[in-house]
Amino acid sequence: MVNINLNVINSCVSTNEIAFNAALNGAKEGNSYLSYNQTKGRGRNSNEWISIKGNLFLSTIIRPNKKKSYWNQLSIIVGFSALEVFCELGVDKNIIEMKWPNDILVDKKKISGILLESSDNFIVAGIGANILKNPTKEKKWDTARLIDYTNFTASIEDIGLKILDKVFNNYIVWENFGLKAFINKVNPFIKNINCMICVKLSSQSDYINGIFLGLGDNGGLKIKQNDFKLEITNKNDVTKIIGPPSTKSIFDKELWIYIERKTSSSRLSKLGKVDLIRNDVLMLEFDTMGMLVSKNFYNKDYVNNLKFVEDETDFDYSKKSFIYEFF
Repeated sequence: MVNINLNVINSCVSTNEIAFNAALNGAKEGNSYLSYNQTKGRGRNSNEWISIKGNLFLSTIIRPNKKKSYWNQLSIIVGFSALEVFCELGVDKNIIEMKWPNDILVDKKKISGILLESSDNFIVAGIGANILKNPTKEKKWDTARLIDYTNFTASIEDIGLKILDKVFNNYIVWENFGLKAFINKVNPFIKNINCMICVKLSSQSDYINGIFLGLGDNGGLKIKQNDFKLEITNKNDVTKIIGPPSTKSIFDKELWIYIERKTSSSRLSKLGKVDLIRNDVLMLEFDTMGMLVSKNFYNKDYVNNLKFVEDETDFDYSKKSFIYEFF
């Protein structure tokens, strides 16, 4: 079991900042920080989390034993844990949803958000929730507050402790059995499941269109495109679908390169000349948590204008130009 140590603060810049600095200084897993007020709360993609007194601002330190490429799954674990607590407090299960990867909605309105920030040997999970008040400056989403959907009498601290207990109970299951143990529980709450969606995995990536089938066992979006099910959001998903890369950049280990090359058979009439039929290169870039942030595909017409170091690979990616058709 993880020993939860909740530190309550009247006001701070950001609970994630306090937790992150504490973890850098050796604070143990389970050390958590709850503030009644934040002056500069942080949200995903460098957005500001609008912090109003009367709401929940909570951060906790986690030191996973799993490989870092799996840590992004904790966004789902933490979010689902908060969702479970909200349901226990009285929110109708029919109107609460998880918006992948880090938001919780009630009645189509945002009530909570999750922010993960990591270092080499720890991750800080930040949880923000509207308990008593609605942020009026929120522009992207209509907002909801917990008090309008429950009859709870718990204090902010009690709600924080309930969420932490649920987070670390689920975290232990995740450490032992992986995200697969949660998928059947999580998917019924995922927003837009079985609907046509258009997603952009990062500001640098292209849009992906298809029917959203839910989350896969590794936490990636399962999207059906032209009778093919795509689940590609992190390194594990990529390796599972198309295998390991032909090579990795010597300058940046987060850049994976797949090469598919096909030539014509040499004929005596051509004096041994070999024609290059296909020379496709797929380049995938990941962030430090193993999440896909950009992808680029180059065919032979583009590659002919570039200079590559000639290298060999044992992996066969032909399969009727699988890489080309897939991406």
